[in-house]
Amino acid sequence: LARDIGPDGVRVNCIVLGAVVVEKEAQLATEEEILQLVNRNQCMPGRIFPADVMPTFHFFASNASRPITGQSLHVDKGWTHH
Repeated sequence: LARDIGPDGVRVNCIVLGAVVVEKEAQLATEEEILQLVNRNQCMPGRIFPADVMPTFHFFASNASRPITGQSLHVDKGWTHH
């Protein structure tokens, strides 16, 4: 997609989120169970909150990312590298 619409000046990037805290998860497990799971699978311990990922969205929407397209950025405290 980045190659197809890049000539029109459109950037295409992807933010790949890890285990971001959401309200619905409380129905699935206790906070302690979720924390054990994420700490076991992430390189960095602790939860990811929506406020933690907002700067990434702001960056990709800003002119600071003007030369960047066709990229994926993982915001997951290292889950993909586990």
